[in-house]
Amino acid sequence: PETAFELIEREGVTFAAVVPPLARLWVEAATACGAPRGLRSLMVGGARCDRALAESIGPALGCRLIQSFGMAEGLLTHTRPEDGHELVVGTQGRPLSPFDEVRVLDPAGAPVPAGEVGELWTRGPYTIRGYHRANGQSGRNVCLIPQSAHGTNPASAVMAGMKVVVVATDRDGNVD
Repeated sequence: PETAFELIEREGVTFAAVVPPLARLWVEAATACGAPRGLRSLMVGGARCDRALAESIGPALGCRLIQSFGMAEGLLTHTRPEDGHELVVGTQGRPLSPFDEVRVLDPAGAPVPAGEVGELWTRGPYTIRGYHRANGQSGRNVCLIPQSAHGTNPASAVMAGMKVVVVATDRDGNVD
């Protein structure tokens, strides 16, 4: 953290983005040695930022916390300057696009009650179909998924209106 803090001050950095373990090291270093001058916003993403860490960032580093979440399948969320304290420290924000759809579903595809565990299903203007449309290939609608796959990849493809074709894998999960 010391080198990063020196560079933040020397180069006039006002915005930085880190993962939660690094944010924790920055908070510890700032508490022990002082925060870098000039930093106005710290975006934390790549993994969930626990509440205690989120609560400590502003006081220790003297900057605003921005929580962020992003997936290769397309969903992007972040907190915003106008968001209240509870939203900033307790969530990873709201979807970037007003056209994003976010659902939490059970294994049968039914919505789960608020606060319950389920599978995240998302789609929006920058997910799979948007990629093909942008490349002039809007007719492409088949997504090959290894039988060993799990998580949001098949769900995202289905929500985007694509046909999922399961591809055989060997016992180690490698595609034949």
